[in-house]
Amino acid sequence: MVASAVSTSNRTESARSPVGTASGALSRPDTDSTEACDRERKEICADLGMKYLLGDGVPRDAPKGIGLLERACEFGHPDGCYNLGVALQRGEGMARDQVRAEALLEKACTLGSPPGCYQTGLRLTGLAESPGRDVRKGAELLVLACERGVPQACFAAGSIFEEGRGIVGADIPKAAVLHDKACNAGFGPACSSLAFLYDEGKGLPADAKKASDLFERACKLGESLSCAMSRSPK
Repeated sequence: MVASAVSTSNRTESARSPVGTASGALSRPDTDSTEACDRERKEICADLGMKYLLGDGVPRDAPKGIGLLERACEFGHPDGCYNLGVALQRGEGMARDQVRAEALLEKACTLGSPPGCYQTGLRLTGLAESPGRDVRKGAELLVLACERGVPQACFAAGSIFEEGRGIVGADIPKAAVLHDKACNAGFGPACSSLAFLYDEGKGLPADAKKASDLFERACKLGESLSCAMSRSPK
């Protein structure tokens, strides 16, 4: 008997959590002096901004950190825009401003930040708290973030193509590819979603063995429901 599926909308909840990293490793200068922060060395502005915002190796000074992140973003550094946007979303060092935060995250995406594309994609597809406004564009940004190494984006994009959300038509084979990529990157909810597709034969040939293996893999990655669904011999 085919196991009953968890609704796809519930399974997309795991895609909402922020990635928590910027587009790449931040440089770590030997100095905490803001004198090194300029347009030619904008990565130093972004790095020092986070140091002061978090009190990482320097006395915590949130206003100073925000100011440095603003300079980094103004100079065109994707991490500066992304981290400033996240700070605005969370009200860290300044009052929360969701509208400005969304604009900064979108700018970060334009500048090449995969997490910026992920967050903007969630918003445009309606998977984040803000109402979706352009599902097709959002799905494209999620796929872009997925291709650039954000497994949560692979899962979110896969869920959209699985559902056929908004003006994006359902495409189960494409959804399976995206879920598989996220699963291979160690993202448990994607392993579980792919397992349900094989278990139900939903748009894919039913494969109980493959489904069971994926449920077991998801279980090991912390998906408790998948532990119960796994039928692999112990």
